[in-house]
Amino acid sequence: MTHVEALTFEQARAEIIGRVAGRAARPAVETVPLDQACGRVLAETVTADRDYPPEPRSMRDGFALQASSTPGELRVLGEVRAGEPCRFTVGADEAVEIMTGASVPQGADAVVMIEHVSVEGGKLRVPHPVEPGANISPQGSSLKAGAVAVPAGTRLTPASMALLAAVGTAQAPVFTPPRVAILPTGGRRAARAVADPQFQFACPGRAGAARRGSSRGPASRPGPAGGHGRSARGGVKTGSRAFVGRRFGGQV
Repeated sequence: MTHVEALTFEQARAEIIGRVAGRAARPAVETVPLDQACGRVLAETVTADRDYPPEPRSMRDGFALQASSTPGELRVLGEVRAGEPCRFTVGADEAVEIMTGASVPQGADAVVMIEHVSVEGGKLRVPHPVEPGANISPQGSSLKAGAVAVPAGTRLTPASMALLAAVGTAQAPVFTPPRVAILPTGGRRAARAVADPQFQFACPGRAGAARRGSSRGPASRPGPAGGHGRSARGGVKTGSRAFVGRRFGGQV
């Protein structure tokens, strides 16, 4: 008698997934508006269309200056806010007030936090030395142009959708969802659950309805356990393959 070694759960699961994946056809791809893509699987890798940030930006509210001018007293040239073009060039012993996210002026190589300085009469007093590059996010520090932003095969979440929006994606290429058939069987099936207080433990139809209800919900929502499923309602005792073929265009 031939001895067959039993598989562990993990081995059996990997074997089944491998065989099914090997025979399954690649899903079709469709393009949907980004705000409708949550839970869908991205079909194509999306790359950054530019450097992010596109230019050096301040990480703090404070003053942009040359590190070599600190400590000391500096002349304040003006202010630059996030989203505004910077019209200043910072020289020695000069500074520009800057907001978080604003572009760092030409000539500046550091930002000192507003909490660490004092301003009086248009003069900025910096009591301690500031390191070059302090509180500055360099150009391309988040993403370089052409770098992968979101790889293909990613199940889209609000976070990944936000990243897609940041790199200019308005339409997301995603795989079409699978079509799911639910085939409740057995003599206890019924079109709906029966609420009858006289038969709390043996009411016909409850078991089948419960099985159908517990399966249809997960199968019809996007996520790891389902995917926009389509329910084949009605009991099926015989001819299941023919029934599914009729309902799903022969894809059995």
